[in-house]
Amino acid sequence: MMDDPNITLDEKSLDAALLRRLAAYARPYRKDLAVAAGLLLLITLGEMAEPYLIMIIIDQHIAKGDIAGILPYAGLFLLAMLWVFALQTWQTVQTRGMGQKIMLDLRAAIFAKIHAQSSRFFDKNPVGGLMTRVIYDVETLNQLFTAGVSAVFQDFFTLVVAGFVLMRMDWRLGLLSISLLPLLGWCTLIFRRRARENFRKVRENT
Repeated sequence: MMDDPNITLDEKSLDAALLRRLAAYARPYRKDLAVAAGLLLLITLGEMAEPYLIMIIIDQHIAKGDIAGILPYAGLFLLAMLWVFALQTWQTVQTRGMGQKIMLDLRAAIFAKIHAQSSRFFDKNPVGGLMTRVIYDVETLNQLFTAGVSAVFQDFFTLVVAGFVLMRMDWRLGLLSISLLPLLGWCTLIFRRRARENFRKVRENT
């Protein structure tokens, strides 16, 4: 890990290697990860319930002039908002706690690796670069575990739940929406590649 900071690999090999190494640090906390994923699923269900309730209020009550019938659904909408807020708070505490545990293990492993190097290693590698790896790079990984992983899970659950609801409401509209996913995936890959290049340039110039 610390032997040669200038080693470069092709992007696919690098991504696969990084994911395997990071997964090893997350494996001891897979129960925490499972709880966080379950919370994200419940949050997604709550967020999907909000527009569904609005649809019922508009189509079945406001459009028909039934103002009194709005009140029960307004109460359910408020409960859904409180449900999402409470679960988001719990999920944030869960993921940040897990991220801090992983970062502690990672920093300890990096420190042990550096501490075991010979004096020749420190002659070849600037102290500033090593400090960047220990402090800033690890903090970037912390953001990956706390925000990045959560975003991936929540986006996946949102696509699945929204796709299911659309197919139940109108299968033609559902198929039309699903047909756009390859285009979105292609755009994401292009953005990811350019963002990686720009981020690398920023890190090289700082």
